[in-house]
Amino acid sequence: MMRGRRWAWVWALPILVSCGAATPSSFTAVTAGALQLSGAYIRPAAQTGASAEHRSHPNMQGNGGVAGMFVVITNTGSTPDTLLDGTTTAAETVAPHETTREGNFTKMVAHPEGLAVPANGTLVFEPGANHLMLTSLTQNLTVGMQVSVTLRFQQAGAVTLQVPV
Repeated sequence: MMRGRRWAWVWALPILVSCGAATPSSFTAVTAGALQLSGAYIRPAAQTGASAEHRSHPNMQGNGGVAGMFVVITNTGSTPDTLLDGTTTAAETVAPHETTREGNFTKMVAHPEGLAVPANGTLVFEPGANHLMLTSLTQNLTVGMQVSVTLRFQQAGAVTLQVPV
């Protein structure tokens, strides 16, 4: 079972970093203390313009598939914060990742310690860079639906968003 999940990352990587659908504009910005979260959306790996072979792979669909979540987090305060992780009923895990390039290879790096949101600064999650990886999807994500995602910050605590797919 673990072997299939490991291969899911290999299948998902080129899909999540590829150009996909336009960013949905139906997200309402959320403010939590000094943090403002804007432009959030989820991109299911199976719906990003991937090849038919990638879309039909069982690890790309609900019940075990993956998706990327993207958001802009602005910290207007004088104290840095850290995005630790998140939860949703749509996936078993929500974790910060970074896409990096090494020569001709692209890979994803997990950040189990979280990612810093600098004081008076911005942390951007976008395709091909920082993103929140939703793994082991529990349902198929379809364009137009809203997914409730709770992000956990070191200082701001839990922040729940209604994120469009």
